[in-house]
Amino acid sequence: MREFKLNSGTTVVIDNKKIMILREDLKNIKGNLGRAKGKVIIRLSAVSGIIKYGDYLLICGNGLPLPKEFKSSNIVDVKQYPNCIVGTIEEVKELFYYINDLL
Repeated sequence: MREFKLNSGTTVVIDNKKIMILREDLKNIKGNLGRAKGKVIIRLSAVSGIIKYGDYLLICGNGLPLPKEFKSSNIVDVKQYPNCIVGTIEEVKELFYYINDLL
């Protein structure tokens, strides 16, 4: 099991079966305005892919929301998705490689 505590206040816990995204201690910074607190659990077996773009990571899979297209005008909306993890570029990069290795 590995735990990532992001500067945004989000905690991501990953074990060999699931990814847990815990948004309990969100900081009131520009990137998190309007983001809801809560918990999301995604089975690793349900993950079909991951998208890393700048300061966010979007987990793709059956039943998870995805935008029809990625463009600069909908980035704010994408960051509100429950399967989107927002952090610094380095934090997101580390998460991307860790999840990629598990898949």
